[in-house]
Amino acid sequence: MKFFYSIQNALKNTFYIDYFFKNFFFFFYKRIILSNMFYMVDKYLAEKFFFNVKKISNWLSIISSGISKMSIMSIIKVLAVVFIQILLLILL
Repeated sequence: MKFFYSIQNALKNTFYIDYFFKNFFFFFYKRIILSNMFYMVDKYLAEKFFFNVKKISNWLSIISSGISKMSIMSIIKVLAVVFIQILLLILL
């Protein structure tokens, strides 16, 4: 009987600690994260948007400089290879 009583006390103490942790976590979430959440999300999305625009413009400048150095026949060959690869991807 004493064994079951000690298990019962251990479970109660564990649940009590869990209760404190849950209250602390919700307090932390409501006070710190929730009040600044829209600001953090907006700032993150704006930075991600401008980073993607910069990355796309860099790729487009690399591609355009490469295409400007190619002849018409090599451009047609590259487009044919790309078209065949797309067809293979679709069919397989």
